[in-house]
Amino acid sequence: MINFLTRIPKQLNPFEGMHPILTNLLNLGVGLAVPLLFILFIGLMARNIAGRWLLDLGEQVLQAIPLAGSVYKTLKQLLETLLQDSKSKFRRVVMVEYPRPGLWTLAFVTGTVRAQFQSHFSKPMLSLFIPTTPNPTTGWYAMVPEEEVINVKISVEEAFKVLISAGIVSPSTTVPLNLKSQETYQAATRGF
Repeated sequence: MINFLTRIPKQLNPFEGMHPILTNLLNLGVGLAVPLLFILFIGLMARNIAGRWLLDLGEQVLQAIPLAGSVYKTLKQLLETLLQDSKSKFRRVVMVEYPRPGLWTLAFVTGTVRAQFQSHFSKPMLSLFIPTTPNPTTGWYAMVPEEEVINVKISVEEAFKVLISAGIVSPSTTVPLNLKSQETYQAATRGF
């Protein structure tokens, strides 16, 4: 870049006639700044104009392929969901009886059940993600009646610590929020 800029005619070169050390420092600064600004400009163009157009074109081509289109769409939705902030994915931590009555596990509320599924139930249902231990990135999806879960006043991060450590690390406070009786509280807190 310095060689290119020094080819500018002497009449247009603003560095001509300066002290040689200052000229070399300015040449070095311009030699570094111009390529970085050029890369930044190309990045902005690709991200905003040409890049989006190419990305949209690529998605249209992939979705036109019979099997690859459905696989791509599913993977895209999955990755967008997983790469979101955990606070927006998991709304709150609850305890639910799983895998059988009498055993309680932590679960994350991911939302309410969609209307097309809710119409099959007489009670309001919640969508839950029941993670496995010690790898909470895998687990089960369950639709559970809202009245059968116990809200727990711990953060999502604290719940992950409990799950990853298989219960060795426990949260500082575990306070059930919607207990209906002392029996439910005792059954729910036996493992904590």
